[in-house]
Amino acid sequence: MSDTDGSAKAKRRSKRFLSPSQKYEIWLRLVRQEVSVAEAAAAEQVDRSTIVRIRTVAREGALAALAASKPGVGAKERDYELEQAKAEVARLSEACKELAVRLTFLLRDAVSARWLARASVVKCWCRTGRLADDVR
Repeated sequence: MSDTDGSAKAKRRSKRFLSPSQKYEIWLRLVRQEVSVAEAAAAEQVDRSTIVRIRTVAREGALAALAASKPGVGAKERDYELEQAKAEVARLSEACKELAVRLTFLLRDAVSARWLARASVVKCWCRTGRLADDVR
């Protein structure tokens, strides 16, 4: 039993991890048909199923990216926070407009009240030549 376990471990390669750039280079060589799956696996010292998986994942990713890049196609995710922020901006904008209108009326009323008070003082002075105590 120990002989079969030892020989199985000796035949098995250690697990090799490929970086994303290495996977991309392998995929490019496969797409350009510069190498076959077996040749790429031998060159990178990985199993053929690893190379097939790289090719499959790259194809699926490319198709998903192309489908998402078409205008008007694919459901966009709703950004609830953005929608809430826009609603808040609209609400505050309306409140600011309302306050601006109120302030305009208040200032207009204050200016006209001051003008009326000055006008009555001038009228009183013109008639009598002196300012009346009750007008000030």
